[in-house]
Amino acid sequence: MMNVPIIDQPRWPALDAETTPAFLDFKLVFKASSEPVKYENAMQQYRFEGFQAEAQLEATVRVPSIDFTFKTDPLEASKCDFAVMGTTVNGRYYESTTTRLQHLPATAPDKIKSSVDLSYVPYQGASAGAV
Repeated sequence: MMNVPIIDQPRWPALDAETTPAFLDFKLVFKASSEPVKYENAMQQYRFEGFQAEAQLEATVRVPSIDFTFKTDPLEASKCDFAVMGTTVNGRYYESTTTRLQHLPATAPDKIKSSVDLSYVPYQGASAGAV
């Protein structure tokens, strides 16, 4: 992404901190592995299903008013400790895995994966995260 408008706010979190327009250019690359992951918390109505991943980031921040530019190391030098890619379900769209499996016909155990993934999750959002 290029020229994403952001703000520079050096005195944040001071309540009277001034803001100055700034811009961000970045390239973020995620590469999924074949290692599946699943995080589910029924109490918070949250589920993430996906794959472990690698992530790399290269960015430039520009604050024109003070003629300041910061550029990270190149993409090839970037590494992360943790990254995942997949889908999330939460809130009113959440249905626990146990509940979803109860909806499936007992005569179709070979259909569980496609039925669970396609029929009983009204909304799934693509997600990716890295640390």
